[in-house]
Amino acid sequence: MSTEKSKVMNNRLAFDRTYRDVPRQAVDELVRFREIHLIKRTVAQGVAWEYLASGRGSEALLILPGLLGFGEMSFQHIGAFENDYRVIAPSYPFE
Repeated sequence: MSTEKSKVMNNRLAFDRTYRDVPRQAVDELVRFREIHLIKRTVAQGVAWEYLASGRGSEALLILPGLLGFGEMSFQHIGAFENDYRVIAPSYPFE
């Protein structure tokens, strides 16, 4: 088995374990969100950041996740605002 295929399978197993107790509808919503909202990456002052950026509008909305969160934790909020605002949701770097 190729390394890439093995990585994909391991990611799928981790995803399934993580979301096994979450209602199927919510998991399906997250999967659909991930399909159209690709993670972007940048480096600021030597620190690598990942973030989601979507939406339209002349005003921007910055959604900060709680604790050591990931930007996609707020995927339902992003979806609710992206028709009217430019939405940016960073993930906190783990360095």
